[in-house]
Amino acid sequence: MENPLNITLTAAELNQIISALLFTSSVNVFADIDEKECKEMIETATKLKAISPDIKLEHVEFYIEDSYEEPWSRDILKTFGENIHQVTAQDYFDEA
Repeated sequence: MENPLNITLTAAELNQIISALLFTSSVNVFADIDEKECKEMIETATKLKAISPDIKLEHVEFYIEDSYEEPWSRDILKTFGENIHQVTAQDYFDEA
């Protein structure tokens, strides 16, 4: 087991780290990572969320679909649904 790190993060830094982990794991098709690494990133983001459960990830928009290409998008939505902005195709049409 790796030794735990004792670090200090600002709320903004924590927000950036969680957002980056979620973004990277959700666009894995464009990154050189596999399913195991995606799941590990989501697990890490979930651990970090526990530090500040009500954190608002203002720079993350989760696109709601009927089905997803990969199995963990629903897990992201379940775990972070209260923390991220959820959008639908209709939201984009309404903005246009």
